[in-house]
Amino acid sequence: MKHLIIIFFFLIFSCKSQRITTTNELDKVGNLATELCEKFDGNLENQIKLQTDLIQKEVLRDSFNQDVVRNLNTLNYRLTRNLWKNCSKYKLKSYSLGSLHTRVLDIDNTLSIDEFEKLESKIEEIESLKNIQIIIVTIDDLFPYKNVTEYSIEQGNYWKIGKYPENGGVIIVLDKNDRKIRISTDNTLRQKLTDNECDLIVQNAMSYLKDNKYFNGLLEIVNEINKNI
Repeated sequence: MKHLIIIFFFLIFSCKSQRITTTNELDKVGNLATELCEKFDGNLENQIKLQTDLIQKEVLRDSFNQDVVRNLNTLNYRLTRNLWKNCSKYKLKSYSLGSLHTRVLDIDNTLSIDEFEKLESKIEEIESLKNIQIIIVTIDDLFPYKNVTEYSIEQGNYWKIGKYPENGGVIIVLDKNDRKIRISTDNTLRQKLTDNECDLIVQNAMSYLKDNKYFNGLLEIVNEINKNI
């Protein structure tokens, strides 16, 4: 697994600029997934290496035109999801790369680059003041999970949300397809931010989702979490 760490940290310090979104992104991911599946054998480590090498090649190809870290996450999660759906030989049961250096994981390009950066900046500010970890995930296909609740709990556990022992952490998942938001806290933060309080925060932000104002809704949720801890 060490090659994953090397590649990830290499990309972290690569150049950062505007992302270019094309209309055939999903077709591109599908073609890449097919290419990988044809190369896969029964060895898990080989599959991880092939997938990581392909992600590296694709991201670096467009590194002067895109936000490298954001593009890395987007491609990685879309590619993994496609392989889960369509490649019977695929053995990886979790995403090959996590979100260790990402506060906002915009898997399906819900946010503009400006909105993305504003959320990142706001979370970083709260994190530094209150020692709380906040992760936002935007997604429009939860596969293989049944619903946003299952997804948020599974990913929160997988990423070990709550790296600060004082206040813990929270994961906010926006399911754009079903227009639902889930706030899941770790055991530490739950003592200060109860499930009922989380539900109320979500209810107050739902009007933004109805108007497709996803950034506004997420920003309000982050601000309300900040007020309640």
